[in-house]
Amino acid sequence: MKNTIVRNEASAKKNNQIRCCHCSSTVIIRNGTYPRNDPRIDKEIRVQRYLCKSPDCPWKTFSILPTPILPVIRHAYGTLFEYHV
Repeated sequence: MKNTIVRNEASAKKNNQIRCCHCSSTVIIRNGTYPRNDPRIDKEIRVQRYLCKSPDCPWKTFSILPTPILPVIRHAYGTLFEYHV
């Protein structure tokens, strides 16, 4: 009978590390959340904010938005098309 052992790779955590989008540093911490409108479900969601601890970073804070959310405009696509004339 074969012995099967489940092994967790030590490097698996490093593959999922969040990097600063301005300086690519991995020395970051969570820094609260803020509300955004999710266009898929037309509901407000909370987006995680991060603080970059690198002394060379020009921006210091950033967030990683889910795919359909626009980075600058805080309205859903439907709202934009409804008010576009």
